Amino acid sequence: MRFRSLAFSAFAALALSACSFNDTGLFIGDAKNPPNSGALMRMAKQAEASGRDENAAALYRQAHELHPFDSGPLTGWGFLANRVGAHDQAVDIFTKAVSVDETDADARRGLANALVNLDRPQEALAHYEALLDLDPEDFRAWNGKGVVLDLLGEHLAAQEAYREGLAAAPDSPSLANNLGLSLALDGQFDEAIETLNRIASGDVDSITARQNLALAYGLAGRDDDAARVASRDLAPRHVSGNLEYYRAARASRRSSPGAEHLEMETMGPATVPRVTIE
Repeated sequence: MRFRSLAFSAFAALALSACSFNDTGLFIGDAKNPPNSGALMRMAKQAEASGRDENAAALYRQAHELHPFDSGPLTGWGFLANRVGAHDQAVDIFTKAVSVDETDADARRGLANALVNLDRPQEALAHYEALLDLDPEDFRAWNGKGVVLDLLGEHLAAQEAYREGLAAAPDSPSLANNLGLSLALDGQFDEAIETLNRIASGDVDSITARQNLALAYGLAGRDDDAARVASRDLAPRHVSGNLEYYRAARASRRSSPGAEHLEMETMGPATVPRVTIE
């Protein structure tokens, strides 16, 4: 996941004048005739799409101030904050959105995802479970629940969550990727390889799936297959570094047979196993 820096003021202390114009020259600050929430949201999304994140944040905030009982502007603002890496601010914004509308599934999902990004999985779990109470077939909530359960060390429960999600959304590459990674790190190599192979050539995040597949091959001792798959995306020196990591991981398993599940530790940009969360 790539994050771009954005000034803290764009989210926490953004000062807006009483009257302002957007980049197209459209007047949006008429206090007597304020634009509706939908219009401001459309302008905010257009600003995001063109890379003007600070302008988008200003528009989301203005929409919230003009329409404080509509959770939509806060939710859009929170997703923007989370996307650019301002996770603490995202938590604050999403928490307010949920307080405005407890049934806003997008706001609660955004809050849970921001908490995961802050390494607060136990708090995130409660929100994923609340989403599943609202909709037991919410595959993205099953995916998030699986991720936090893996982070909490409850790997079999995590795999069951991914399977529940796949039952609702069989074609979800994120669920298949995360299930395959969890299985690989848990020593269930055959199923991990089968699962990851199904998505490694797909159009959605296939590089992540391929590198997790290479990891599964490497942990299974199939170094030639691991090198073949990893070399599709990585330079030869990174492939060699990954192979060394796989061999070290196998040796660690042999020396500690009771510790079947490897942690998702960062060994460098080429070797870190990656989950995907929506």
